[in-house]
Amino acid sequence: MVKRVLLSEAAAGLRVHIDENGERLTIKAAWEGLISVEEHERLKMILHDARRGASDGSAPKWLLSGLLRCWKCDGPVVSRRKWGPETRYYVCKKNSCVGRAAKLVDALVEEVVLRRLEDPALLGALARTDEDAVAALAEAR
Repeated sequence: MVKRVLLSEAAAGLRVHIDENGERLTIKAAWEGLISVEEHERLKMILHDARRGASDGSAPKWLLSGLLRCWKCDGPVVSRRKWGPETRYYVCKKNSCVGRAAKLVDALVEEVVLRRLEDPALLGALARTDEDAVAALAEAR
């Protein structure tokens, strides 16, 4: 979000207009910018530099990130490496009560989810008509 604000022309007191030919025109806005046009241009160069590398954002890195709880202490369970980058475990973060090989747990969860998605009963339960949607909207209102 911060990057998007810093890259916006509005932050530099500029306004963007697309003309009838689809050309993008940048003009001085009526408001004063939070940063100067020079700072804006410098930030664009820095933030668009390919050498900076891309971020994965806040997407979970592991299949069950943020979902597991320890069955003993109810603490969060996180992924940890052990003996190298290829060997990961899900471990209780609070007390190290529980630990399981992440590869095995992930494979089991994937198999269960895929089997459930292939179940014809689920497809029937997910099939909704427009009438269902209208009724749900009316109920929500």
